[in-house]
This record gives sequence, C-alpha cells and structure tokens, in this order.
Amino acid sequence: MTTNSHLSFPIQPSLIGHQLGDELISQRPKDGYINATALCKVAGKSFYDYRRLSTSKEFIQELSTETGITVSALYQTLEGGNQPKSQGTWVHPDVAIHLAQWLSPKFAVWVSKWVRECC
Repeated sequence: MTTNSHLSFPIQPSLIGHQLGDELISQRPKDGYINATALCKVAGKSFYDYRRLSTSKEFIQELSTETGITVSALYQTLEGGNQPKSQGTWVHPDVAIHLAQWLSPKFAVWVSKWVRECC
C-alpha cells in the first residue's frame, strides 16, 4: 500500500466506503463493523493469520468479557448473496483497530479515524 491518502463516502444505504488507493474498504454505519477481509487484502495480509495469533485470541476474548458481546459476534463472516461488497469477514470496531495495528502503523491511524468518525 503506497498511498498516503484515503477518501470516505457512502457506497450504498447500508455501507460507508473508505477508498485506499484502488481498493474500497466497507464499513457498516449501523454498528461500525469493518470488512476485515478487504482491509487485510489491501495490506497484503490475511485475516486468518491475524485470527490465529495468540495475542489476537487473547484480545478478542478480553473484549468479549469486557463488552458482554460473544466472541462469535465480534467477527461475522458473510458469504454469498448478490452484494459482493457485503461479503467477507466483518469485525467489531475495536477488533478492527487491533487488526489495523497488526497490519501497520498507517492502517492503525486510518482505521482509528474511521471508527471515531462513524456512527
């Protein structure tokens, strides 16, 4: 990812788009969840690799305990359907920030801003 800028805009009534270079990262305004699959793709990494790390597992478990949100609700995988922008693994805003910190400092800043500005 070589771009230093990004643009945010509505892409459909149920999604906000964050343009990073040629890629679009979607965020749901109803709950702030971010498409982790798309975010990782732009960074050249895999959400699966993030999720299997012991630090990620510990973070997600602690977040679940603290918020009362089940682990399975902190990230949701959506497949199929007729809206490709809605497909992929969607993560809670706090998980998105933690994921972005793993991806790079630049992604951490961007995602933190998206979470603050959303919803």
